[in-house]
Amino acid sequence: MRWFWICVGLPALAACSAGEPAAAVVPVEQPPVDYVTQRHLPCLGTTVTLTKSPRERTARFPDGTTMSIDAAMQKEEDACFAKRGVLSERLANEIAAPGGKEKTYAFGLVYTVLLDATPEQFDAKRVDVRRLMEGAGILNARGYDDPIPMLTGHATGAQLWAIAFDPLLSGIVEDDAGPIENHAAADPVSTSQADTAFLSAGYGGDGERIGVIDPGGCLVRDTHQVFASGGVEYQAPGQSHACTTDAQCVAACDGIPDTQSVCISGKCVDGHGHWVSSVVAQVAPQARILYTNGNFANNLAPLPEMTSAYSWLAKQKARFVVQSFR
Repeated sequence: MRWFWICVGLPALAACSAGEPAAAVVPVEQPPVDYVTQRHLPCLGTTVTLTKSPRERTARFPDGTTMSIDAAMQKEEDACFAKRGVLSERLANEIAAPGGKEKTYAFGLVYTVLLDATPEQFDAKRVDVRRLMEGAGILNARGYDDPIPMLTGHATGAQLWAIAFDPLLSGIVEDDAGPIENHAAADPVSTSQADTAFLSAGYGGDGERIGVIDPGGCLVRDTHQVFASGGVEYQAPGQSHACTTDAQCVAACDGIPDTQSVCISGKCVDGHGHWVSSVVAQVAPQARILYTNGNFANNLAPLPEMTSAYSWLAKQKARFVVQSFR
């Protein structure tokens, strides 16, 4: 019988045993670290423990019931739909408040279209959605002719509640971002969906380069602490505009009104672009953010600007791209 000796770590053990040749060093594979965190499921009214590893992706409920994470999230989604249909939690709460059904809301609505739908199927879905909207008395919706399944308009809370449970729709939100200051200042890292356990395990995007394509034409608030580790690079770094009012920034930065640029500390900031970039930086704080600030002429991803943005990101060796239009 021939004996093999394994040498690990310390040079003093290089001989392994007097008179015996050393075998090749065999790396010791560390067992994968489980990612364990808790997630509150508000519609079910409970908190589950999520475990992710190469061996399992499970959710454990307080009563000991265990199921796959996907099944638990579907259960939460079903409970939310039963309570408020496809209304956002914020909008549903506002409508449910005293006087909420009589109030008029600016809304954004998304309807369901299969990714591989033909133009004819898309047109047919538009007809069905228009019939649903007009049947509920919502006659001012805009976007039926747009190439994306989204409508905007104004409706009472009662009208929105009446259509919220129809399977044609997949989401209704209030078309109001809320106080711009809350977002432009960048939400604290603690509000991010990136759990502390995930980041502390070393998954922070170290060495990664992540592109953010947004239609704004100025800069993000790159002095905020959320960008302290990874930093921000710009396709057009010279587009820094001094300001005293938000209106000046809308004029200087917004290819389209929806980018919601604001004036912060005397400099113009792309409102929506900052929100998106700061969320990416919260999830991957050590990654470098590559911001395209292409100042799109409209919100439908015009080809010249998109081509320019992706070409620049390719040259900058971006490995991931987040494309977000409000």
